[in-house]
Amino acid sequence: MACGKTGQPTSHRLTSTTTADQFQAVSGWMLAPGLDSVKMVIKRKSVQVGGVAPTFSVKPAIQVATVRPDNAGDWAVIAGFGPWTGAGEVNTGLMNVAGTTGGQMFVRFGVAYALGGTAPTTGQADVEVQLSFVACGTLVGSMTQDLQAFNTTTNSTVAITGWVSTIEAEKVIASFVLSGVINNFRCQLAVRYATTNIQTPGAWSSLEGSTYRDSNGETTTAALTVNGAAEMFVQFGVSFSQSTAGQAPGQATVTTSIAVRRA
Repeated sequence: MACGKTGQPTSHRLTSTTTADQFQAVSGWMLAPGLDSVKMVIKRKSVQVGGVAPTFSVKPAIQVATVRPDNAGDWAVIAGFGPWTGAGEVNTGLMNVAGTTGGQMFVRFGVAYALGGTAPTTGQADVEVQLSFVACGTLVGSMTQDLQAFNTTTNSTVAITGWVSTIEAEKVIASFVLSGVINNFRCQLAVRYATTNIQTPGAWSSLEGSTYRDSNGETTTAALTVNGAAEMFVQFGVSFSQSTAGQAPGQATVTTSIAVRRA
């Protein structure tokens, strides 16, 4: 699993009439687990600005989505590199974004751009950006299932992923989307290991202790440690039961996506 990646340059003509930051994506959505740092080369051409002592600034930016890209958070400027108003091209240097990507499932990068100076009126520039980043994460499974817990507080478990080498899975993060939750249904992330042979695995166990999801909505786990130092393979699943057993089955539609990363 190669961790270093370099993207193709992307170019955009950016136009602004405000000193407030506007944002332009320069990458598609990528898996956030394992993406801890990024470097950008930013090139500006054909800069045109109007007003009194005007400037046209560009800053690196980031946007994350906790569960799915169509429900993303707001854009934010990446700390550590100030507004660039110079001509030509610049290398931002390595920027740590682990504090932003942690606990998220997806991320993309962009630039923030705005006018500056004494009394700017309009401005535009052709901006080209190339990314290089460290991304040691892999999506290993995703599934939607209608699950039922039949009058029991004892967990049942369904596998979401195949078997994965523990070398590639020092940490795991999972997203859950629950709908139609009724009758005390609850679920959580589960794991099992195989020391030498996937035909003779160990028992399923919880990776979240007493933490369960028991209501409609979207959540992610933290980056959880996979205790596989003595194991060769690991598999992840969803364990489910009722918090209080009753006559009617507990049930929900559960969509789960699971990603692993190196520590």
